[in-house]
Amino acid sequence: MVFLEIFPIFLILAFQNGIGTDYYSYIEIFNQKINFNYSRGPLFKILILHLKKFFDNERVMFITVAMIQIILYYKILNIFYKKFFIKNIHYSFFYQ
Repeated sequence: MVFLEIFPIFLILAFQNGIGTDYYSYIEIFNQKINFNYSRGPLFKILILHLKKFFDNERVMFITVAMIQIILYYKILNIFYKKFFIKNIHYSFFYQ
């Protein structure tokens, strides 16, 4: 059930196109047209270098980052659920 609620969020994050002021900057970072400073985000830099080594499509970067975000989001919701901060994790996405 949770998959049906999280999957649309993943699709929106992973397959966005031209959304946000920094969308094209991320593409240029992936294609190494912009030199990304390692000290500003070492894990992001490592992620980009590894993805670039195996894939030559910036879409993979957006899909990977979206997957990381969704996993973290789900884990945080589970922590809240276990600590009884929220009563029902399934409806927390759509109903306040």
